[in-house]
Amino acid sequence: MTDEKKQKNPLGPTGQVVRQNVEQLRSARGLDYKKLSALLGEYGRPIPPLGLSRIEKGTRRVDADDLTALAVVLGVNPNRLLFPVGELPDDVALTPELTVPVGEVWAWALAQRALPLPGSDDEDFELNAVPRWLRRGSDHTASRAAVDVLRRVQQLVQAREAEVAEPAEFEGGVRTARHGEGSDAPRARAASGGDPDSVRRSVRRLRAEVADLIGDDDAGR
Repeated sequence: MTDEKKQKNPLGPTGQVVRQNVEQLRSARGLDYKKLSALLGEYGRPIPPLGLSRIEKGTRRVDADDLTALAVVLGVNPNRLLFPVGELPDDVALTPELTVPVGEVWAWALAQRALPLPGSDDEDFELNAVPRWLRRGSDHTASRAAVDVLRRVQQLVQAREAEVAEPAEFEGGVRTARHGEGSDAPRARAASGGDPDSVRRSVRRLRAEVADLIGDDDAGR
């Protein structure tokens, strides 16, 4: 590639990050150009050793298919090649005219929220950035069901704690209700699992598991 061509179409900031990340990951995995080239060939996207050397020097571009194949072979996702990691600056240049704080860049890359740009909308971003079945929102059927189950369990725990706070009385060796406690109460207490602290611990674990499963802040309410 001539210097004239390089000057007409130089790598932008993202291209520079990609070439640096490819070099860093290749070295970390102990791969020389020949070995990396062979691995890429196994996945049907061969890049000659000389081409890999040029990528790292910034004299050859990485297209979308190259990027995906390199991410597969290097054991990362495409975002790991596209964006800076390690000792990071405060801001990242996404284009020659757009610089964004690094934390916002990774939140955007991970589809957590939109870039902080005028007119950006997190809800609209989520609708378009990920498939419906991967959305974190509580509109997902499974999310609503899981949160509903958790809330019902919490209601049962509250009822159990209310029972403990209002114990039954015994008259003539027969257990009787206090404050209107019904005949089904003993059965309900047995089903509730006994020790309130144990039940609370179980609910906390369930809450954490549901939140982790659906990625929904609503699960913690």
